Order: sequence, then structure tokens, then C-alpha cells
Amino acid sequence: MKNNNALIIGIGGMGQRYYAILKKLKFNKIDIVENNPKKINEATHRFKIKKGLISKNICKEHLSTVYNLVIISTTTDKKFYFFKQIASKKTKNIFFEKPLARSLVDCKRIKIISKKYKIRVGINHQLRHTNQLLVINNIVKKIGNQKLLGLNIVAGNIGIAMNGIHAIEIFNYLADSNINKISAILEKKKVFNSRGKKFLDISGNVFCRNKSNQTLNISTSTNQKHGYLMIFNYTSGYVFLNYLNGYLYGNFRKKKFLKFDTGYYGLPSLEFKKRVKLSDLETSTKKNLLIFLQNKKNFTSLNNAIDSIKVLVSIYKSSYYKGKEIDINKIKSNQIFKWA
Repeated sequence: MKNNNALIIGIGGMGQRYYAILKKLKFNKIDIVENNPKKINEATHRFKIKKGLISKNICKEHLSTVYNLVIISTTTDKKFYFFKQIASKKTKNIFFEKPLARSLVDCKRIKIISKKYKIRVGINHQLRHTNQLLVINNIVKKIGNQKLLGLNIVAGNIGIAMNGIHAIEIFNYLADSNINKISAILEKKKVFNSRGKKFLDISGNVFCRNKSNQTLNISTSTNQKHGYLMIFNYTSGYVFLNYLNGYLYGNFRKKKFLKFDTGYYGLPSLEFKKRVKLSDLETSTKKNLLIFLQNKKNFTSLNNAIDSIKVLVSIYKSSYYKGKEIDINKIKSNQIFKWA
């Protein structure tokens, strides 16, 4: 990536990861927009960044520069604000840290502006590019003739928006079609957020399905203090992944017994146990960003991210109506959510 300019808006924890990634990709100039003194000090000391490259706001110089890449890694309350400011015919690629936005209204606005200026937009839902998912996909391919039937998430207080959205996006990615029906009961207790008291998340129980009747179940609780499990259900078995330590267990019916009906759920099977190296956040983000810059097909697109936000909004709406099933294709909402 030689002789390219980049702009990072927001140099907090994720912004610093992006800076480290862009340095490894050999971007020749990386400008930064950040108005938090603490975050500026952390970044300048860690990376020896010249103070002239950091601005508190988007200025005329930023607007006149042709950036090969703009990264928006602020909290959701500022994402559309900065996107609107920096978007122009000069802007080629804009990459958002997840979640994309805090409302369906902002999603619509981002889509209109990106279409107007022909901006490529990517979002950092990096789970699809992790080693753990690659290992699971390879195992299933080796077994053969497997269809994903469901994905189950059982976890502690991870937050439906903060981490649940990754499950939503990866399910849509792996399944035959996107989620179209949602039912949810959320807890009343708000989830603590390390990014500030003004941001709110929530836990609870969520059930989603698509046209093929593939299902996503998310069960999280503010009362559960530990754990993050992912269970992938397939035609003749399942894969269990402990997302915190990489322990992976699988169990599938043996091939010669596949002819028997599904009611015979306890027939002889093959099993495997192994430890999977979990991709760290910087590694998977780097891979996701490279795929986006190289214009390959399997990055998380603007439409993919909007579909995930629609599911999030539908989850809240369903819970408001005490678990009523919501048709995502009919969802309308002007509500602004306090996701970080």
C-alpha cells in the first residue's frame, strides 16, 4: 500500500489498532482526527506520532486531500456526523468500525450519500475472517453434505449490540438468506459499557430465522458473569466452540447411518476435540481491511451492515411488544439508540 494517504477519525482503542495496521501496510501518511487529550497522548506516546498530523476536527486540509482510505472508528453517536463531513467526490473508500450507525435513519443517510459520491463503504465485522471460523468451515467441508441449520450463542453479559451484532452478521453470511423474522425478550437492566456512561446496551433472549428456516438463537444475561459459547448446528451434527479459550468439540453421525431418519438422534458418531488458535482483533481486522482495499467480494458491505442494524432494531421492537414476531422487511423506526 505504498504512496497512499489515510485518515483515521477517532484514535481510541480501535483507532490505535487501525493505526498499527496501516503502518504495517506502509501507508506513507496517516492523518488523525481526535479531540480527546487522553487518547491523543496515548497514541502519540505509543506510536511517536508527530503532533502536526493530529487535528481536533476535520479541517480544510482534510477536505482538500485525496485519501485512499478513511477510517471512522468513533462511537456511533459521531459516525454519521463525521461521515457527512468527509464524504465527497475525492473520497474513495470509507471503512467503519462496527456497528455502522445508531439508527435506521443514519443508515439511510449513509447509503444516500455514498451512492451520490460513489464511495465504497466497508464495515469491520471481522468474525468472518478469523482463524476459528476458517477451521470450522474446513471441518464441515471435509465431513461433507452438511447444511447449516442454526447458530446458538450462549454467553454472559456481552451486550446485544456490542457483541450480539457479530452473531447476527456472521449468521447472515453463512446462511442461505438473511434473517427476516425476529422474536425477542430483553432484560430491563442495562449493560455496563466501558466507552462511557452515556452508552447503553442490553442482554436477553433472541430468536431469529430466515426463509429457509435456519435459526439464530442468542441467550445472554446480565446475571451471568462469564462465558461465550458458539454452537453451529448442521444436518448430521454440530460444532461447539468456546470463544474465550479456543476449545473446539464436534460430533457428527457416521456416514453409513445417514440414511436413518432424524428421530434416531443417538446413532454411532465420530467426534473430535482440538484447541483452535483464536484470531486476535488486530489480525482479523487487518485481513478484513485488506480484502476491502483489494476490492474482493467477501468484505462486509454497506448493505450487509444495514441488514444487521435492521435486525438489532427489530429485536428492540419485538421486546417492546413482549416478544411479538417482527417481520424485518416491514420494520420502520426513527429511534436513536445509545449503542457505543
